[in-house]
Amino acid sequence: MNRSTFVLITSLLFFASCSGSSPTRGSGPLFKTSIGDLMTIEKKPSIQTNEKKVEPKPDEWLYLLTFEGKNEITFEGKSAEDGPQRILLVDAKGTKFAPEFAGTPAGDGSISNADWKYNGPMKGVGGKWVFEGKVTLPTSKIALVYLVPQSASGLTLQDGSQTYSLPR
Repeated sequence: MNRSTFVLITSLLFFASCSGSSPTRGSGPLFKTSIGDLMTIEKKPSIQTNEKKVEPKPDEWLYLLTFEGKNEITFEGKSAEDGPQRILLVDAKGTKFAPEFAGTPAGDGSISNADWKYNGPMKGVGGKWVFEGKVTLPTSKIALVYLVPQSASGLTLQDGSQTYSLPR
């Protein structure tokens, strides 16, 4: 193999490894949140969950955020609003995007919340019954799926009163 062929093949392999839906990841967590350390942010064409296939519309991006470090999350309220799905993406205009799905990554690329165990009682708060306890996950990984308009810019991650700038 001559030198120019070697350089061409090496360059193609390098650019191929940098394209596609490769995750954004530093040498460690991007930042720490209440549900674990944010490890990766990926754009995906679709994701299969145990409930449905999540696919973006032509004018949307599908983001998959993966967190590691916790397999128990304590919360009070509704699981869809106060559990792991309380982590929101917010654009520069202040529009908030809640996760479409929360689950644990499986080896086949799908995510599932079928093995999540909720432990705790229901209690009355403001005239409503809410959950008070914890959710236990089968592993210490959580994946959140978001659908965000392609027109959204300046995305940040909101975790309660904490806000984190996402890498571009």
